Amino acid sequence: MFLTNISELIMNARLKTNPNLTIHTDRYFNGMKVQVSHGPLVREYLAKIDQVMQYAVMDCNRILAIRIDLRFPEAINCLDVPLAYDNTAISRFIESLKAQLIADLNNKSKMGIRVFTSNFRYIWVREKDTAMNDHHHLVLFFNKDAYNHLGDITADKGNTAARIKKAWASAIGLELWEVEGLVNFTNNGLFRLDSNSPSYQEDYHDLFFAISYLAKLRSKNFGDGTKSLGCSRQ
Repeated sequence: MFLTNISELIMNARLKTNPNLTIHTDRYFNGMKVQVSHGPLVREYLAKIDQVMQYAVMDCNRILAIRIDLRFPEAINCLDVPLAYDNTAISRFIESLKAQLIADLNNKSKMGIRVFTSNFRYIWVREKDTAMNDHHHLVLFFNKDAYNHLGDITADKGNTAARIKKAWASAIGLELWEVEGLVNFTNNGLFRLDSNSPSYQEDYHDLFFAISYLAKLRSKNFGDGTKSLGCSRQ
């Protein structure tokens, strides 16, 4: 069941379609501003976002966070893209990107380049609006000392943007050129955190506000048995 009438789904601040989830309508969560202009949020999703951010900062002092959207091709059940509509596509994307990062750091180490390692972290949500297929909103967290820039988003190799596109192409069984338009690097979607910076608290709150968009109730589908949110563990 898609969320078309929010008021009908609120029962004692919990979703009728998933009583484990709580509606959040306040403009603040744990003292931080959140986006409510798109409607109510899911409290448990906000908590997960905050948790992933905290783990990322605990792991390394300087963080690069990248907001992206991943979409499927328009065709449904197309024999040419047999992996495109598998519910494990987002998991394959994450594993492909992880493998590329490990290979990149290993290559740099062999070349005598100093490398900075840390746990790659992420959070994603699955949504469906007026389009034929689901789409995913993600935030990817990198050690800023290892990966400081997204790079040219039109590149097909050698930078973070290219690795992200390659990972999605691999996940849905397409060639790299075929995912043009299916990977969206959002405007103002790069964020940097430095826990030693005087502006750290403000920067953390700004990032949390931006990511809180992922917790919006609208466009989520809680009725088909698949996950609507996934994130890295500690």
